[in-house]
Amino acid sequence: MTKRLLSYILPFIWLLFLASCKQDKRNITDYPQLSQIKGMGKHEFVINTNEIRNIIRKEIKTNENLSLIDSVVLSYYEDKNNPFLWIHDFQEKDNQTDSLLYWLQNSNFQHGINPQLFPITDIIKNRTLWKELKITKDNTVNQLLAELEYEQTKACLNYTQVLNYGIIQPGKILNNLENEDLKYGRIPKLPDGSNKKKQLYNIQLKECNKEFIAQAINKIHEDASGYLREIQPQNRFYNHLQKEYHILDSLIQAGVDSCGNMTVTECQGKVRLNMERLRWQPQLEKGDKYVMVNVAAFMLQAIDHEKDSILEMRVCCGSKRNKTPLLASTINLIELNPYWNVPQSIIRKEIIPAFRRDSSYFTRNRMKVYDRNGTQLNPHDIKWSKYGENIPFDVRQDNGEGNSLGRIIFRFPNKFAVYLHDTPSRWAFMRANRAVSHGCVRVEKALDFGFFLLDKKEDILMDRIRVAVDKPAETEEGRKYINKSNYKEMKYHVLEQHIPVFLDYYTMYYSKNGELSYCEDPYQFDAPLLQVLDSLNAIKNEDTQ
Repeated sequence: MTKRLLSYILPFIWLLFLASCKQDKRNITDYPQLSQIKGMGKHEFVINTNEIRNIIRKEIKTNENLSLIDSVVLSYYEDKNNPFLWIHDFQEKDNQTDSLLYWLQNSNFQHGINPQLFPITDIIKNRTLWKELKITKDNTVNQLLAELEYEQTKACLNYTQVLNYGIIQPGKILNNLENEDLKYGRIPKLPDGSNKKKQLYNIQLKECNKEFIAQAINKIHEDASGYLREIQPQNRFYNHLQKEYHILDSLIQAGVDSCGNMTVTECQGKVRLNMERLRWQPQLEKGDKYVMVNVAAFMLQAIDHEKDSILEMRVCCGSKRNKTPLLASTINLIELNPYWNVPQSIIRKEIIPAFRRDSSYFTRNRMKVYDRNGTQLNPHDIKWSKYGENIPFDVRQDNGEGNSLGRIIFRFPNKFAVYLHDTPSRWAFMRANRAVSHGCVRVEKALDFGFFLLDKKEDILMDRIRVAVDKPAETEEGRKYINKSNYKEMKYHVLEQHIPVFLDYYTMYYSKNGELSYCEDPYQFDAPLLQVLDSLNAIKNEDTQ
């Protein structure tokens, strides 16, 4: 036997030795046998690491538009010092591949993600060809090993990206809903070159970047099986949705059609969509203390992980015509007894028509009219009919009892001029559908919510807030302070610690009592999101991201 031929066969002898030493004692026939290795001197059997890397690089570069993952993977394999992730000494890391295939094949059952997103069939086919040593001139051993390496790397990274960042970009869909004849992600140009786009979703989301992919590659190299377990979502809400999805799957298998007032398939679609929503990561970190407003469920949860407490209450949100925008910000100010500067759209569409029907409207609602110089005017002296879209006057409602904003308002920076606030209209909290406002969020327990936001629960501070909204002081220390002759009523409190607030939309929610519930879809966001999710769920490329 020549040294040249021996050099070709030795790697396979080493492969057989490794296979025999496997702890799980796999059947030796799972791996190539010496008796199968014939004509190893032929070109198609010559194993060359440089050629494997070249084949991978060539495969990646054939893509006209390189994805972010491909660009990082290309750099990785161009460095000869970087080890292969899935093949070692030209032997497939069988247990790692088993783990990868398990998670990919169960992606629908675990996450509602279509396994067709990943090249499972190609991986299994090439794995079989490798084990059976079906090497040809057109499919050399290097070609086969390169495909096995690249397919598994790309599949694992795509799976990682989907679990960490989701499949779709919600802003591209929701911000086009109220523009007619628009396709996914397309925004028309107006004659002046600007974009006409009514934003309904303004939560800035984290995006997959090169650093994330590079870290993922390192972890795959260290322990792919452990990494795949590590990236499974640990969010309690998400895990409950998974359990619900499994239950619904068993109902489908049992032939059950109904799920309350929905079909089981519709319920599954709702669960899948809300799992996708939870995979989106806001750029704003929540921290240990934050506020979550679920617009779809008309519910606010103020969460303090340090104290392991949740303050939960009902809220009223924007009507279907005046939808509450979905956003992320930080609450920085508690304002007491605010004036209401009425928006121009409300003056034009509601107040002027109401005044025409009832001449006492301004007086009854304690509203005053001012010109742009701040001079108060008599509304009866204004010829409202002569003004169209542009009303050159401001309307302000006096503060105190009966003010539309109630006695407390919670402000946070945002471009929509919305906020959380108290309300004198308590009747709306009794309704199931509480989509009644012009876009702001009315909170059911404003005083309790204000106390939650405070950095320190100091007796004097809390009593000053109570007295400002006509509630009695509750502590002796507070009463002494308030009864001082030089006491000034509190008008606002600036929070030293700004509290993250998220106005988001989930048509399923997890209550503080540990119950998973479905809710209505008041803005009808589910259908278009689910339609795009389903369509992208079957496309095998990253450009949908």
